[in-house]
Amino acid sequence: TQLTAAIAVLAVPLVSWGLYVFTGSPNMPAQPFHARATEEPANAPIDELVARAEAHLAENPDDARGWQVLAPVYMRIGRFGDAQTALRNIMRISGDSAEMQSALGEAIVGGAQGMVTAEAEEAFNAAIALDPKEPRARFFLGLALAQDGETIDAQAMWREMLADLPRESPWRVAARQALLSSGDTSVAGAETAPTGPSDEDVAAAAELSQADRQD
Repeated sequence: TQLTAAIAVLAVPLVSWGLYVFTGSPNMPAQPFHARATEEPANAPIDELVARAEAHLAENPDDARGWQVLAPVYMRIGRFGDAQTALRNIMRISGDSAEMQSALGEAIVGGAQGMVTAEAEEAFNAAIALDPKEPRARFFLGLALAQDGETIDAQAMWREMLADLPRESPWRVAARQALLSSGDTSVAGAETAPTGPSDEDVAAAAELSQADRQD
């Protein structure tokens, strides 16, 4: 059902976004806002940080790194329209990419309360055209099929996606949960969870200073 399929959206991780924020684009020089935004993050509430970023970007609309920092924050706090604007600005400045098109599609889905609209599908298809294995786009295109009642095709897409994903990918959880929610029990067995720190890791950590442990 549409309700069951929409619930699967909640399983979608934002891990890829977090990595992108911290690494940025490999071909992009550092921008001044990135340093300013991280000067005192522990001492400022999120709305103050967002306001600071928005004020900076109002004066520096071509600061791609600033938009990169702000877009996932908008996603986290449910400002999906603003997230779309940020993502379009990133692509305007830095060029198109499968990751950004896929993130734009997700922001459109968020704004549509979990429904994969035609506009969102257009963004996901653009992502697939750039990278046929882009996981977020594949997940949501499968969700679009499920929401249209094409459950078998949706399950096939998610199974194919799952088969292609590396074992450490956070998207494996989303794909598995979507399959289970759609009635596919072929993935019911739990996957092996990542192992915790070894005894050697614990011992090494014990030798760190208090400041290093906090870091």
